[in-house]
Amino acid sequence: MQVTETTDASQNARAERMRTALGRIKAWLRSNKAEDIVANLAPPTCDEEIASCAKVLGFAIPDDLRELWLLHGGQNVEKTHPFLESHDLLGPAMAASVRQDFLSTLPMLRDAPDDLVEVTEEELASDEWLTIGKCGRWDVRVICAPTGRLFGSSPDYPQLYAISGSLLDWLETFAEGAESGEYEVIRLGESCFVSPIL
Repeated sequence: MQVTETTDASQNARAERMRTALGRIKAWLRSNKAEDIVANLAPPTCDEEIASCAKVLGFAIPDDLRELWLLHGGQNVEKTHPFLESHDLLGPAMAASVRQDFLSTLPMLRDAPDDLVEVTEEELASDEWLTIGKCGRWDVRVICAPTGRLFGSSPDYPQLYAISGSLLDWLETFAEGAESGEYEVIRLGESCFVSPIL
């Protein structure tokens, strides 16, 4: 019984951290005249839709992603106001539908370990990957479900690279970086996105 209580407390604490990180990011976006990005976030996803996604995938949705989807189930419109820097945030149905694109690259990645950065053997051997963000078809943000780590994958070198130990850690780091002046809002025509200041 104590283990369950501890687990529930830990999950509740992470859910609160997720809400706080998202709140900080949205506040920064609003203060930097990027309300379009905030307004483009989709409403919350329900538990039933997340469970349906997990059933289609055949594996459990990582807790951090589940908490994010319970707050925002992706974006309303793609390719105009992406939330994950220049990458669209995908909801459960879209994440499941585009998953095969990344999986199709895994055999090549497994044969070319020099094109990988900080990917473990366990992660590389797993087929339990889920695309949560994309900029075009092949430039994506993916989570390895068994470890919960966030990765970037693109046709460029390196083709698969670790971004963060978890989605929550990345969002918190993104919030801190934005607040400390490491990011800027870029506008291209009617669209806008967030970019690191180089």
